[in-house]
Amino acid sequence: RLEQRQVGLGAGAANGSVAIATVDPSVKAFIGNDADILLAYDALVQSRVEADVNAEALGVSVDLATGALGASVAFASLLPEVSAYIVGSANLVAGNNVTLRSASNYDREGKKLRKGAHATATSGSGGLIIGGSGAFATVENSPNVETYIALKLFIDNWRWSGVPFYLRTGKALPLSASEVRIQFRPP
Repeated sequence: RLEQRQVGLGAGAANGSVAIATVDPSVKAFIGNDADILLAYDALVQSRVEADVNAEALGVSVDLATGALGASVAFASLLPEVSAYIVGSANLVAGNNVTLRSASNYDREGKKLRKGAHATATSGSGGLIIGGSGAFATVENSPNVETYIALKLFIDNWRWSGVPFYLRTGKALPLSASEVRIQFRPP
């Protein structure tokens, strides 16, 4: 939370106030590069960010003689990089489910939190002859959330023994495509 307050009083009063707040965390959860994991139960690979950023600017200017001028500016940016993935030559054997999850400002149960970027700018001025005022606030709440997996799978039964299945999927990837490719062994 960032606050900037300024007050100007008197002959030809002028003031200014600026508040800038930026939060840009990077959170990654992954399995890769020759990892060898054997689990009896479920596997969860999860990255989560809970972030709140506030910027407030207040400017007040009062002059009882000639004129007054006031200004106030506030910027708030929340730009997290959140990713969860399984890649490389990782060997993961789980008893039941493998879950990958990336989230920005969601709780553990998947409920959206009331967090994010907030900016407030307030300005006021008054003078006997001339008065001026200004206020400006801007917010950027732009998380980059990626979840992806690239797997080589084997089915443990007599029919599919030794047959690899390749799976690559995710969200926030540069290409959207579906493909099924079957390659038979030579007779």
